Amino acid sequence: MDKKLSSVKVSESEEITAKEYKASKKRIAELEIKFEILKKLPQNSQENDR
Repeated sequence: MDKKLSSVKVSESEEITAKEYKASKKRIAELEIKFEILKKLPQNSQENDR
């Protein structure tokens, strides 16, 4: 079976492909980096972006 097409069980009733799982992990890592950057901004800078 092709590794990219093999499925990963994400819950009792849901499976995703290995390719989707890898893309999700990459996106989570990107969001974690952005979140860390935002946490370091002064409070008033975050309020101005809203």
